[in-house]
Amino acid sequence: MRPPSSVDPAQPTSSPGRRERPLVPNYPGDGNGNDQAKRGRWAIPLAEPDTQTVGFDSGPPTEPMPVTPAVTPASSPQLRHLRALDGLRGVAVVAVVLYHFAPGIAPGGFLGVDLFFVLSGFLITSLLVNEWEGTTRISLQAFWGRRARRLLPALLLVLAAVGAYTLSVGSQVDAEHIAQDGLSALTYVANWHFISSGQSYIQQFVHSAPSPLRHMWSLAIEEQFYLIWPLIVVLVAMVVPKNARRPGGPGLHFRRAMVTVCVVLGALSFVRMITLYHPGGDPNRVYY
Repeated sequence: MRPPSSVDPAQPTSSPGRRERPLVPNYPGDGNGNDQAKRGRWAIPLAEPDTQTVGFDSGPPTEPMPVTPAVTPASSPQLRHLRALDGLRGVAVVAVVLYHFAPGIAPGGFLGVDLFFVLSGFLITSLLVNEWEGTTRISLQAFWGRRARRLLPALLLVLAAVGAYTLSVGSQVDAEHIAQDGLSALTYVANWHFISSGQSYIQQFVHSAPSPLRHMWSLAIEEQFYLIWPLIVVLVAMVVPKNARRPGGPGLHFRRAMVTVCVVLGALSFVRMITLYHPGGDPNRVYY
C-alpha cells in the first residue's frame, strides 16, 4: 500500500509569489477572444502574487457589473421657467397698451409698468440667491455682462433709428432736445433727466409731439436696479452667519436676511413717495 502523501492536493505546491498553471488541458479559443483555459470546479487554485492569498474559480466568468458614474451637483442652480410669470407679463402689456390708446377704458393701466418692476425684481433676486446658495459667491462681472448683452443691442438700435429719423425730418430744436434725451437714455439716467428738465410723462397725452425717447425712463430704472441691487445682495451675503454659507445648503439665514432687507427698503420707499407727493403739484418726481 502506498503511504499517504504529506502534500495537500488542494493547496499550491509552489511559493506564494509564483503563479501555477492549472492542471487541465488547454482548449483553443472560441473565436470571440476567449482564449483562456476552461477550468472546472475542482481546478488547482491559483496563488495571487500581490495579495498572497489563494482563490478558487467556481465556474465560468460572469459579466462585470455596470458602474454608475457619480453625479456632481451643479455649481450654479438655474431658475426654472415659470409660466405663470409669462401670464402676468401679458396682463401688464395689455394694461399699458390700453392706458396709452384708450385711457378711459383702463385709467390705471400705467400700473402695468410697476408690475414689470416687481417681476424683474423677483427674477433677478432669485437668480442672485440661487447663485450664492450654489457657489457661496456672486460674480458681479458675469451678472452685469449678461444684462449688457441683453439690453445694449436693442437700445443702440432704437437710438440709431430715432437719431436718423430726427436728422432727416425734425427741426434743429427738436434734434437738440432729442440728442440730450438720447444721451441720458444711453447712460441710463433718463428718469433723472426728465425730472430735471420738467418733462412730464402725462405730457404725451396733452401735446401731440412728446419726445420719442420718453419711455426710456423705465429702462433707466431697470438698469439702475441692476447696478445697485446686486451690490446690496453681496453685502447681505457677507454679513450672514458663516454656518449658513455652505454650497448647496438651505441658506435659511441668508434668505431671511434678504426678506428683511426687501421689506425694510419697500417700506422706506413707500414713506418717501408719500412725503414727496403734494396734491395739485407736479407728480413727476414721484412717478419717475
